[in-house]
Amino acid sequence: MSVGVVNGQSPFGTPPPVPEVDDPPVGFSTSDNLRQNIDPARIAAIARERESARRDPAPAAPRPAVESIPLQRAARRATRTRQGWVVTLISVIVVITLAACGAASWFLLRDNASNTTAPEQEHTFDPSTGKTKAEPDKLASRDTDPDPLTAGELFGAKELTAGKSQYTVLKTEVLGDCASAATDTMGPHLKSSDCDQVVRATVTDASQTHAATVGVVNLADDEAATRLRENIEDGSGGAFNALRASGVSSELGLNPTVLGFNTFGHYLLYAVIGRADGESPSRRDEDVSVIVADLVDNYLVETLKPRRDA
Repeated sequence: MSVGVVNGQSPFGTPPPVPEVDDPPVGFSTSDNLRQNIDPARIAAIARERESARRDPAPAAPRPAVESIPLQRAARRATRTRQGWVVTLISVIVVITLAACGAASWFLLRDNASNTTAPEQEHTFDPSTGKTKAEPDKLASRDTDPDPLTAGELFGAKELTAGKSQYTVLKTEVLGDCASAATDTMGPHLKSSDCDQVVRATVTDASQTHAATVGVVNLADDEAATRLRENIEDGSGGAFNALRASGVSSELGLNPTVLGFNTFGHYLLYAVIGRADGESPSRRDEDVSVIVADLVDNYLVETLKPRRDA
């Protein structure tokens, strides 16, 4: 294939010089026979356009803002990192505070407010109005449920049955001084709630891997019980002490424990749970959750229900 040459050297040779303003625009021949067919005014206009473009070059198109995406990602990563440090610092502060108080650490096993156990109200028909009305709940106040609790009433058997689980009672205790069953922080809250007794027992599960002190706090009314529960939940209410016995529960409360609790009428029900091997229990431990459900929400509630009909 041949390569044609037009008005100068081959494209494979030295390139022609850049034309000046007065030179013909690119694309026009310098031969006379082509020049005479082009309007001179048109040539002058093109030259002026070229000169104007040379003096005032077009502004460069803005670069797309692609940097914003990685910058946003970096900002999000930095935020997550800061949040992680906040959680870590809070955990460290809690541990240091507990160590400074000289008490074994404990964790709350919190229940949602919607899960709070409440006595069921009975309803009677009023012929004068043709409507049913709720009967006052006897367990809502100590005024209507005045009989003191006893260890025999709550923990009279050596073996407690809760659902499908069995627990062995190791030791029981009835305290008129409520503060002696709790940490110093909880003492004032128990006093303001008019606590007049705590009945508690220490038990072990069938496998003897966990021990627990389970108790009932006798308060003035259901409002006082709810208030104390909320104080414990928000961290201002302190916690309950463990009742130790020989054997499996000998170290209960000296190592980390989990505190599970709930309310039932004018009573606050609780369980202080620890591992027999001294290791720290976890709130996510299924065994711990089962023990709280068995002892607090099942056994103690069912044991107190007959008081409503007494």
